[in-house]
Amino acid sequence: MKRIDPSAVIGPEVELADDVQIGPACRLDGRVTLGSSTVLMGFNYLRGPLTIGVNNRIYPFACIGFEPQDYKFDPSKAGAGTVIGNDNIFREHVTIHRATSNTVPTTIGNGNMFMVGSHAGHDALVGNHCILANNALVGGHGVLYDRVNLGGGAAVAQKVAVGRLAFISGTIGVTQHVPPFMMSRSLRTAGGINIIGLRRSGMTRDEIDQVKWIFRTLFLARNTRPAMMEALETRAGGSAVVAETLQFLRTHPGSIVELEAGKASRGMLEAERVAALSE
Repeated sequence: MKRIDPSAVIGPEVELADDVQIGPACRLDGRVTLGSSTVLMGFNYLRGPLTIGVNNRIYPFACIGFEPQDYKFDPSKAGAGTVIGNDNIFREHVTIHRATSNTVPTTIGNGNMFMVGSHAGHDALVGNHCILANNALVGGHGVLYDRVNLGGGAAVAQKVAVGRLAFISGTIGVTQHVPPFMMSRSLRTAGGINIIGLRRSGMTRDEIDQVKWIFRTLFLARNTRPAMMEALETRAGGSAVVAETLQFLRTHPGSIVELEAGKASRGMLEAERVAALSE
């Protein structure tokens, strides 16, 4: 059964599942669709075109679907809007902006947690089970693959992609692509692999060893881009994680983060050890 606070303002184009809950002082304008068991706790502003799936929880003062922060964009233009999947949590003051594209919406997948003040810009694509800690942000056209973790205040620049199971430390900015499974601990760099995240994801020891080889190939061996791709192509047939990294680099052909300077990180030492044993 719907529970809608009498102070909420619901536009005529809004479609609500039978059991949504809408708290006080919410406003829903335009073509907004809310799926079953979704809860707006209060003081939320949603603007269509916007589709939100089932079992999402939206905390006070989160605003979703407003126009991009782009001087060139006409705020009266609807565009492709915003599409959000299922089982997401949007904490206080989260902002998600709709797309500039007329065909591809800003898209948030399933099971993500956007902590206080985090942000996804226009045309961003966020996968599944990502965590954006307080004040983390993804710039316009940015891409987060599944299970990416952004620390507090981390920033992914416009048009930058971050691969699956990558970890970006708090207050760090990345302006080049971050390949899958890597960890960035200082500005625009990779300092090792996300070993804790890989273990928690259920990766086998062999798969983790393959990731260590990837780290060595991308960052320690000082390969040129063609040599790097050739090495990955040679090994991709026998390793799913190598094949995934190769596909990421093909999909996002721009520059990737550089090796963290001046530090023999644990990830680097582990990669060198595995490489030496395999030679």
